[in-house]
Amino acid sequence: MPGGQRYQFDQFTFDTTGNVLRRSGEMVDLKPKEGEALRLLLENHDEELVTREFLLEKLWPDEAFPSDGRLTTAISKLNTRLGRRANGKKYIRNYSKRGYSFEKDVKIIGPPPAEPPKIMLAVLPFENLSAKKGREYFSQGLTDDMITMLSRLNPERLGVIARATSSHPKLATMTIRDIGRELGVAYVLTGSVQSEGSRVRINAQLAQVRDEAHVWTQSYERKRGDILALQSEVVRAIAGQIRIKLVPHEEERLNRLRTVNPRAYDDYLRGRYLWNERTPKAVEEAAALFEKAVAQDPLSSMAYSALADCYAALGSQAWMSPGTASKRARAAALRAMKIDDNFAGPHASLGFVETVFEYRWPQAEQAFQRALELNHNYSTAHHWHAFYLAAMGRMPEALDAIRRAQRIDPLSRMINTNVATMLYWAREREYDAAIEQCHDALGIDPDFWNAHSMLALALEQKKQYKAAITEHRRAIAVFPGKSAILVACYARTCALAGDAKQARELLRGLHEKGSYPSLPMFQIGLAHAALGETDAAFRCLRESFNTGEMWIAYIKVDPRMDALRADRRYRELMTGLGLR
Repeated sequence: MPGGQRYQFDQFTFDTTGNVLRRSGEMVDLKPKEGEALRLLLENHDEELVTREFLLEKLWPDEAFPSDGRLTTAISKLNTRLGRRANGKKYIRNYSKRGYSFEKDVKIIGPPPAEPPKIMLAVLPFENLSAKKGREYFSQGLTDDMITMLSRLNPERLGVIARATSSHPKLATMTIRDIGRELGVAYVLTGSVQSEGSRVRINAQLAQVRDEAHVWTQSYERKRGDILALQSEVVRAIAGQIRIKLVPHEEERLNRLRTVNPRAYDDYLRGRYLWNERTPKAVEEAAALFEKAVAQDPLSSMAYSALADCYAALGSQAWMSPGTASKRARAAALRAMKIDDNFAGPHASLGFVETVFEYRWPQAEQAFQRALELNHNYSTAHHWHAFYLAAMGRMPEALDAIRRAQRIDPLSRMINTNVATMLYWAREREYDAAIEQCHDALGIDPDFWNAHSMLALALEQKKQYKAAITEHRRAIAVFPGKSAILVACYARTCALAGDAKQARELLRGLHEKGSYPSLPMFQIGLAHAALGETDAAFRCLRESFNTGEMWIAYIKVDPRMDALRADRRYRELMTGLGLR
């Protein structure tokens, strides 16, 4: 239909211009053939049956004998992404070997409103030009802050690629045009930072991808205490160049930026630099620096928000007891919100705490909705929201959320690994999709311990125990330190592979005094379950729940729980978690 058409069913809208599906306003990630299939079904929703022959001819017009299996796969994935209707039925009904029909409650709501296209921007790491050695933390931290500030200006009109991707080494040797093609951006911001004594100098250049021309270049110099005002000038200039109107709360925030404590801001940037390493030692040291920063500058919402993220990460990976981590993360997030309630970061942090440590589901959803309302460009909010949705068992929405995070930060090794986590929990293509995604994540970083561990879990479900054990060993070998979670997962696979002796030896090692700061009772419980020790398994799972561990929140979707679901104690855990 010329100009496109929009359809509505339940909480979904579908725009045939570009085949864009939205659930409650949030975009649902569709593959091209899935989008085309949905368009054809909606355009013919009044028909009793849309035949397979019709769909095959329309979807693969250039093939004389298109594969029937591809159509089955496309419709199956489409149904998965849509989820179930309120009555429990699928949206697309399959008439065996004949065709399909769509639910009848579909409304045509007219052509889509004209919207200007979203402008995409990448900010490459600013070069460190300081004469003093060891100042990379300053240029990297300042680059991170620039990305955050730009992403907040007008999230509906300006998309900003997140830090993990924009700082990936592969981009360093690319031309501006190649970076544009790789990341799908229209503009690239580059620059340099020089920090000497009490002064900071920034040189910035904005390049247009299509012709690699510098459309804007400027130099700024200020006292270190005026660094926020300096950054504000840069982002306002960029907004002016690409004709982006600031959203009101960001306009107001930029108008009231204050002078900062230079020492506190320096500690904050050092902390950001360490946080990006994501090792137990680095995150602990980052938290200490953020604590020091807020002690010197109690009005730093950025430092409080970063502190909340540190404690959330420490608790989720059993690098700190979950009770301590949860309490500290919540306090830091609330303090950041009190200073600046229009900052998405602490709202997302609070949503994560409510989800993985406290199991307060309505409050978690409210926090994530607020974070995304403030900044739809914030990849971490989409990332952590996916974990909330997974805990609820809303796997199609969880997959949509994690893929939105992936679009904003496509080279993030953690986000790519957690796409695999969501596929694993969704059991997509009997775990093959999770395995493929793990290999994609390892293509970004071959030594990423989390990707090796996730790959091991997916292989375990395929009963490929030898390959899974190899991946567990690789994860433990490349982990920067000691991880009780990795060892417990390894013990479970050994038990399933028939090596009970090795499994018990690994579990004994976990309980040796002083070996680990916190024991992951959920993973230990699953290892006992694999050994056939059901009572011990449930004792561990109950302790996991009582201490507020992260991974117990996912018993509704974790396939490793399948053997325990018939037990009344599983139902008691579900009730305690508020998941029934």
